[in-house]
Amino acid sequence: MLNYVLYIATIQIPGSVPRTDATGAKIQAILTVLFGLMGSIALLMVGFGAFKYVISQGEATAVRSAKNTILYAVVGLVVALAAWSIVTFVLKGVLS
Repeated sequence: MLNYVLYIATIQIPGSVPRTDATGAKIQAILTVLFGLMGSIALLMVGFGAFKYVISQGEATAVRSAKNTILYAVVGLVVALAAWSIVTFVLKGVLS
């Protein structure tokens, strides 16, 4: 079985690997814009959740819905920041 795996791993595929003109700087610029949009949307959702909380008038389901909106928006913001920092770290390693 191992021989088959080694054989498949050494097979040469005819043709070339597709290339792109995108450089690390272009990719980083595009991803910075995308992560900025993600962060902006998350902050807008936090504001929307706060607005829902204010107008809920103490109704249990409305308060729970508003708190969930705020929680999920904050989690989205943390994920966006983590993704941005990981991509920035990797691209700095690639570009240097």
